[in-house]
Amino acid sequence: MSPSDLFLLRQGLVDAGMKQEVAEKVAIAMEGAMALTLDQVLEKWSAKVEHDIAALRTELKHDIEVTRKDIEVTKRDMTIRLGLMLAGFAGLILSGMKMFML
Repeated sequence: MSPSDLFLLRQGLVDAGMKQEVAEKVAIAMEGAMALTLDQVLEKWSAKVEHDIAALRTELKHDIEVTRKDIEVTKRDMTIRLGLMLAGFAGLILSGMKMFML
């Protein structure tokens, strides 16, 4: 709370019928309670955010590892397909050469 907020709170309590000294003490006590409550809320949220970030990092590491494995499988499959295509092409050329040579 800013000093102006504290002043407005104290003035509101005085306007509601409290004595000036009592209103000032109540306003100071409320300011302390609000500051403590806000600190507790901020600590709770920061702990939750840190936990969520850690969980997200773990999940991302897992997803990256799965993606790497998928890429490796795809590379292997493409290599096999290319090799089969080259072998088939070589077979076609050899059979074509055999046909024309006879």
